[in-house]
Amino acid sequence: MKKLLNSTILIACLFIGAFTANAYDFKSNGIYYNINSSDGTATVTRSDDGTHYTGNVTIPATVTHNGTTYNVTGIDSWAFNGNSELSSISIGNKVRTIGYHAFDGCTLLTSVVIPNSTETMGEGAFMGCTSLKNLTIGNTLKEVSNSAFEGCTSLISVTIPGNVETIGTSAFNGCNHLSNLTINEGVVNINSSAFRDCSILPAVRIPNTVKTIGSWAFLYCVEMETLTLGEKLQSIGYHAFDGCSHLKAVAIPNSTETLGEGAFLGCTSLENLTIGNTLKEISNSAFEGCTSLISVTIPGNVETIGTSAFNGCNHLSDLTIDEGVVNINSSAFRDCSILPAVYLPNTVKTIGSWAFLNCVEIETLTLGYSVNTIGYAAFSGCNAIKTINSCNETAPVMDNANCFTVYTTANLFIPIGSSTSYDNTNYWKNFTSITEKDMGNTGKPKIGDVDGDGQVSIADVGALIDIILKN
Repeated sequence: MKKLLNSTILIACLFIGAFTANAYDFKSNGIYYNINSSDGTATVTRSDDGTHYTGNVTIPATVTHNGTTYNVTGIDSWAFNGNSELSSISIGNKVRTIGYHAFDGCTLLTSVVIPNSTETMGEGAFMGCTSLKNLTIGNTLKEVSNSAFEGCTSLISVTIPGNVETIGTSAFNGCNHLSNLTINEGVVNINSSAFRDCSILPAVRIPNTVKTIGSWAFLYCVEMETLTLGEKLQSIGYHAFDGCSHLKAVAIPNSTETLGEGAFLGCTSLENLTIGNTLKEISNSAFEGCTSLISVTIPGNVETIGTSAFNGCNHLSDLTIDEGVVNINSSAFRDCSILPAVYLPNTVKTIGSWAFLNCVEIETLTLGYSVNTIGYAAFSGCNAIKTINSCNETAPVMDNANCFTVYTTANLFIPIGSSTSYDNTNYWKNFTSITEKDMGNTGKPKIGDVDGDGQVSIADVGALIDIILKN
């Protein structure tokens, strides 16, 4: 029993000793250090009694203790965390690493210079430094870490040097006074939410070295008016520029292969859009709610126009869909309420449900000869349609009678010899005016065929006059 009691006391003493021993090896000029026995260097750390650093702190390049001089090569994780009375920090030119959350919450800190010696910086290193206005990043750092400067709400100007390859997730998230951003050639990846909620940033230039822009990277950068995307950009993440409501023009480069869902959702000032020659799919909701968009050309390299891709683009008046597009998904052009005509090329096979729902100004509709499926209510509410050219000799399958709402008012033109197919396919015979005509081999309207009846005649002159008078 006595032996057991002695053992218990010994364990208790060791336990208490572990928590009363110094968390640092020595202190010099008010700074706490640990000695790295592996390489004979020193690292700045924090005290073991909760004493905070205050005022102006200078981390030297070297420090001497007991007659030995050590290079100061690191700042420990949490070393200055929450030191709300730290007003300035000078980091020595031999510091190679800054630990995660090292200066998190240093709310009086106004200026930071990351020295050229610094190679790595931990997650959240300067997170929540709400007074930080001036930032200089050295020429050795390879990555601005995740959340490194998140919530630095006083930061005004940032230059990312070319030695930085990756701007981490949420690196500058919520820097809502950032008004000047320079990203130099050399940066490759801009990760998710990197500049999210940088709400007064007026312009962004993505250099040619950048390959990926992550999801939400510039979400709600509401004052951004100009955006230049580099010519080697391969992917744009979902909702990357969602809510950039002052953005006026976007040119997706020829190098871009993927465009994430909602990439430019709600860019309500977007007027001009150019789509490069590599993109295979316009993603779901990519340009949904871009209410200032006037003209769109979908190039033939695009195979699929995603669900709600241009939903609610209610100023879209000029739409060109080139040969090569195969699928127009549900609600793709829903509520594009001033679109006057739709010509679907011969490569289009499927038209999704509600694809052109409530496009109330469409007067002429041409369906190319490969269209085989028309989804539920695809053209419902398009009550201004006067002419429908359906070029497929085999009547497309309609999901139900709601696909069209102009059975008694529109003229349906079908290929010569295809009446039997249309008569025997549900809902087509609901049209009261069906005429066979020569569709040619393109499914596209003839030049000068203003009224869309497949012929160029005197009637087109009257139709043209009507359009001029209407406008």
